[in-house]
Amino acid sequence: MPIVQQADPGCGPQERRWRDKCVDAGLVDEWLERLNSLAVLDLISICEGHPDEPEFEHRRTPHINFRVKEIHAETIAALWNSDRATLAALMDEAFLALPLSVVFEVRSGRELRSGSAADFVLCLLKLKPAPLTLDRRPPEKAEWFRLAIAAIETLDHRLAERARSCQRPARQ
Repeated sequence: MPIVQQADPGCGPQERRWRDKCVDAGLVDEWLERLNSLAVLDLISICEGHPDEPEFEHRRTPHINFRVKEIHAETIAALWNSDRATLAALMDEAFLALPLSVVFEVRSGRELRSGSAADFVLCLLKLKPAPLTLDRRPPEKAEWFRLAIAAIETLDHRLAERARSCQRPARQ
């Protein structure tokens, strides 16, 4: 009789339990630990990629999505609005030479709900593999995650430095 591997309770058939979350079974604990230990960026979704999904389904390819932690969102959004070139240079330094497609966006607005109102600022960072070209093979999944995570850690470190320098009181 064949052995049937049971999924963790509450998780899908291709998932496993990591801490209190269900994650794709192929995601390595070290990757998850590193991505959940960042100073400025907060991991909001990660997918190992599911090639069996329909042709244009976003889950076909790996992706990693972050938001800037609420405590840093105003500072990073202000930097984007006042000194876009500096923030763009930090992102270019971290990601430009890698086989990644990266999107950074800043959203702000006002949310009204059940008689209350609050302004919000949301900064998002989204990564997925770069589109394929005829002269380039895609990196293996583990290599893609290794490169992406190292670049994310570099950007997070630089953003933390910028956030600290922006929050220091001016010298008199």
